[in-house]
Amino acid sequence: MPAKEVDRHLTGRIKRELAYAPAFNESISTVDGKPYGHILYLWNSGYWCLRREFRRRLGQAGTDPVEVAVDRELGVSHDQHGLRLSPDQATLRPKAD
Repeated sequence: MPAKEVDRHLTGRIKRELAYAPAFNESISTVDGKPYGHILYLWNSGYWCLRREFRRRLGQAGTDPVEVAVDRELGVSHDQHGLRLSPDQATLRPKAD
């Protein structure tokens, strides 16, 4: 599968999970599309470490497009002081049930 398509699918999954809960989950239900399972699954599985290692092994240098897309959705920016949160810039908004 081409890298851009993988990135698009991964970004979509993360957006769906964040729209439902401000954490990551183990699985997304095929019945109703809602995430369920262990809330800290993504972090506990070492997602960010694995993502960087996969990109390195595939020769994908530079900024991670998935990281950029998720930051944009959340209204997060990077500057010389670190991360900045700008909720007014966020495009991802949880749906009311």
